[in-house]
Amino acid sequence: MAQRKKMFEAVVHGIFLLLGLITVGCVLLITVYLIISGIPAIQKIGLVPFLTGKVWSSTSAEPKYGILPFILTSVYGTAGAIVLGVPIGFLTAVYLSKVAPKKVRTVLEAAVSLLAGIPSVVYGLVGMLVLVPAIRKTFHLPDGASLFAAIIVLAVMILPSIIKVSVTALEAVPHEYEDASLALGATEVETYFRVSVPTKSPASSANASTKTSASSCSARIGLRSTGKQFDTSCPSIAQNRDCEIHSVIWMRIWQFLTSGSRSATRISEA
Repeated sequence: MAQRKKMFEAVVHGIFLLLGLITVGCVLLITVYLIISGIPAIQKIGLVPFLTGKVWSSTSAEPKYGILPFILTSVYGTAGAIVLGVPIGFLTAVYLSKVAPKKVRTVLEAAVSLLAGIPSVVYGLVGMLVLVPAIRKTFHLPDGASLFAAIIVLAVMILPSIIKVSVTALEAVPHEYEDASLALGATEVETYFRVSVPTKSPASSANASTKTSASSCSARIGLRSTGKQFDTSCPSIAQNRDCEIHSVIWMRIWQFLTSGSRSATRISEA
């Protein structure tokens, strides 16, 4: 019986090891493919002009390939989303794990789990349809699609991950730490923020940075992987029947997601 159990564990271990190796191998193959496919273009364009160029115009008479605005958009968007989303996520996690009543916690955790399951492209669509017009009307701008809108969308996208990881980390803090703090005369709030949070904050901060970086590029990767060329001269479905509904929707999402690059370009030129 014991030998059979060991054999079963060995088989399961081998299966999981094989799946892990396949996953790592797929990532390595994708990386090698991207490098090999990109080397001819980098050699023709030049690495420095490619990384520091401020204009991306691949379809113009004189094509220009500069990804600096995209790099700056990722940096500014990630930093802004972390500044905006991490404090809110941490405070929400502290409330859920230490203060909230059981019924309130159940409802809020269900809402957080629901938000975590929403695809990033849906966040971009909602931001384009709701947030961009609101920014345009509030600040009286000709176009509300900006880096500020992208930061808000990214901050909302990373909130579920930050909250869930932070709640798990706070619950893992030994109760003896909190009991000792309370016994020394600290209040509950002081105990939460001076004992519980510092104990598990490094892991939560690393997760927040990773999740923000992944969220900032996942939607763009999905849009680029569709292989569609969007005709930006098509203003609406009613004016051009040849424009398919989904193409127009994806085109508008793409314009919203790349609007931060235009903002980054203006910042880099300043």
